[in-house]
Parts: sequence; structure tokens; C-alpha cells
Amino acid sequence: MLEMFWGVVSPLLRWLVLLVLAGACAGGLSKKLDPEDRIGARRIFRAGSIVLIGVTAKLYQRTLGAQVARYRRWGRQRAALHVEWARRQFGPDAHRLFHPRRLIRESVGAWYTSMPLAAAAYVVKAYILLMLTLNLGTIVTSLVEGTARVWKDSQKAPIAWWAPGGGMYGPTWHSAGTGGKGLDLLTAVASWRALGSWAWEKAARFLAALANPAARPAEAATAAATVTLAVAFLLAVRAAWGLIGFRRGHPRDNGIDEHISNVRVGRWPLLHGLLSLRVGAARRNRPVVVLVNCLATVGAARHDYRLAKTSHNVLVAPRVHLAAAERMVWSAWRTRHPAARGPLRREYRKHAAKVVGALRQMEARQDTEADTGKVFDDMAHLLTKIAERYASGRTLALLDPEDLNEAEEAVNREWVRMLVFGAVMAATAVGVGLAAFSPAVSTQIFAVVGAIAWVLLYRDRLGPGEVLEVMRGQSRK
Repeated sequence: MLEMFWGVVSPLLRWLVLLVLAGACAGGLSKKLDPEDRIGARRIFRAGSIVLIGVTAKLYQRTLGAQVARYRRWGRQRAALHVEWARRQFGPDAHRLFHPRRLIRESVGAWYTSMPLAAAAYVVKAYILLMLTLNLGTIVTSLVEGTARVWKDSQKAPIAWWAPGGGMYGPTWHSAGTGGKGLDLLTAVASWRALGSWAWEKAARFLAALANPAARPAEAATAAATVTLAVAFLLAVRAAWGLIGFRRGHPRDNGIDEHISNVRVGRWPLLHGLLSLRVGAARRNRPVVVLVNCLATVGAARHDYRLAKTSHNVLVAPRVHLAAAERMVWSAWRTRHPAARGPLRREYRKHAAKVVGALRQMEARQDTEADTGKVFDDMAHLLTKIAERYASGRTLALLDPEDLNEAEEAVNREWVRMLVFGAVMAATAVGVGLAAFSPAVSTQIFAVVGAIAWVLLYRDRLGPGEVLEVMRGQSRK
């Protein structure tokens, strides 16, 4: 299918490129030969360009544009069906218990639109990670051997002019017969080695004088002045960087929406997006879909409870577990606002712990209160409020203060999983060492066992890049 599509599009693209190049050449010649455009060639060219753009736009609307519109329409239809399916569980009380606003419907629609593309991206990334895991031993061995070879050969490589020991007008050759070929990497390594050795020698000489400044006053004064000037230089660089950032302006000052400024922009955003395991729109809107599914579960349990109460069947006691909603709340601030500043993270974690405590308290009310139907109604109101607040970006106000008055903060028990994971990895290392496998096989076994243990212990609760958050005390339940 892709080959057939490319076979149709490729000739059109070639003709379009040829027409653009021919028009550019004709326009340049016309400016040289007829600057005042007496012949009217440039007017004809502009009219032809307008016609070509119109034809291209029409062709796009009837081919690829029609498919894109159909795809978006499919996403909106699936979102509408999903939300109506969740509302149908509440029966005639749906307008009172779960009446989703526009933001919830748009978030579910955005998730359905981005979900197939995100699934394809996950498959590709999973394949790449699988290949890296299976060939990790070979990769590590090659890197170690290559690094050792480069480090050894750099002892005979030239040193650049800017490094200590380098030549004034170019690199100084330490060995003859090299011919000057293929020594770029070796030259860089040798130059940085020389620079590091020189810096270490100077630091060891002058900083040691600070321990006994009376015996070596000149060297101690030099060391103190050097440290002071280095700190002043770093402060000046920081001030200059802040001035440059202030001149560039903040995205909000340029009329850009707030949700755009929350997107993490790195130096290589495309590479970061390819290597990241978190797909943007699908991951950002998935919590709303999870909460809608929880609401559907609450509606189904409420329906079963009303039927059992009508038929006087006291043995039926439907219960709803909110573990999925808790996991969503724990990472809501990181999912919705990936560029949260450091001082706000403590507030985000504290509020998430309070909201999770409220969810657990609501879940426990199913076994303490006599009227379980009222508990289901309150649970539906609670989940609806969290979904609306998350969709609107109010991650520090997922619930109102009156909803959190009697709630206790969730307790962090994540250290148990970390302890089990460490024990498994330690046991694997001991077992591999006793089995006397080769280094390549040992590395592969260690990587595979670590990946399996991580998936079994954490699954979707924790990403590999959030281990520091766990060590700082943030629970993922």
C-alpha cells in the first residue's frame, strides 16, 4: 500500500520541484533582462504560481486532506461512543452524576486520534530496545575494547596547538610515520588528556598550599585568587545567559498559549521525541480516558447494587477499585505539565498525595457506610471533578479543599519494590558470577533479568527516568 501510494505521489512531487526550479530561474532571468517587467513575464509567473497553489490545495483536499479529515472524524466518533458508553452505565441519572463537559470530550477525542500513531511508535521503540537488550553484551564489549584502543593509541597521537604541549602553528607530532591520516579522534583525546593532566597538576600544586598558607604564601594566594576569579566567571556567565533568555522573552509574552509553553523543548527535540518512551498527545490525554473508564465501572457497580437492592439479594455487594485512578493522580502533574519548575514539584507531590488519600477514603467508604448507592454517587462526582480539572490543566486543584479536609496523605511504600529489585539484581549478579559465563553472555543475562524484574515490579507505575523521584519519597503505589 505504501509503495503504491509513493508511486503516485513521487511523480507529482518531482514535477512540482521542477516547476518551482524553472519558475525561480525564469524569475531571475526576467529581473536581469527586464527590470521594469515591460513584457509582463513576472505577472504571468505570479498568476501561474497562484493557479499552481490552488490546484495543489484542491488536490490535497481531495486526496490526503480527505483522508486526514476522515481520520479525525473517526476519532471524534469513537470518543463520542466511548463517553456515551460510560454515561449509559448510570442510566437515567447520567445527567446528574456524569455530565462531561467539552474539555473531557476533546481530551478523549485527542487520545483516540493520537492512539494509533502512538501505538506504532511504541512498537518501533520496543523493537529498538529489544535489539539493544539482546545485543547489549556485544555493544558493551565493543565500546570497552574501542575505548581502551583509542586511549592507548592517543599516547602516540599529536596534541593540538591549544593544549599544553601542543605546537604553536599546529599539532606537534609525537611519532613519525603516521602520515597524518585518521588521527582526528586520537588528536582530540590526546589534547584533552594533556589539558586534564596540566589542570590536575596545577590544582594539586596550588590547592595543596591552602592547607598550609604560612609555608607557601605565594602559591596559597594564587590558589585563592584563582578560585575567586573562577566563581566570578561562572556568575558572569549565568548573568549573561539570564539576560539573553530575558531578551528572547517568555512564550506567554508572545501570545502563545500556556499549554504550548509547558512542552519540554530541548536542543534536539526530534531526537528527544524519538528516544522518549512517552508519546506526547496520547500520554497527555490518557489519564482522562482512564478516569472515564473508572466512571463507567462506578456506573456498572451502581446499577448492579440497585438491582440487588430491588430484588432483595443481600449477597450481592459490588465494589469498585480505584487503583488505576490513583496511578493517574500520582503522575498527573508530570504528565500534564512535563516542564514543572523545581519549587513547585513539592506542592504537586503533596497535593497528589492528598488526592490519592481522598480516593482511598472514598474506596473504603464502600465497606463502612450502609447506603452504598450514595457512596457510588459521591465517587462519580469525585472522579468527574478530577477528570475536568486535569483536562483543564488545574493539576494543583484536582479537588477542592473541602474534599481534602478529612483525607490523609498517602504513605510511601515504594522502598519495598526498590529493595526487592536490588535483591533480584544482586542475586542475578552472584549467580552469573558462579556460573562462569563469558562477559557478553553475562551482560545479556543481567540486562534481560533486570528488564523482566522492572516490568513485573513496576509495569506502568514508574518510568526508568523517575528513579530519583522514588528515592526522594514519591510513591507510585
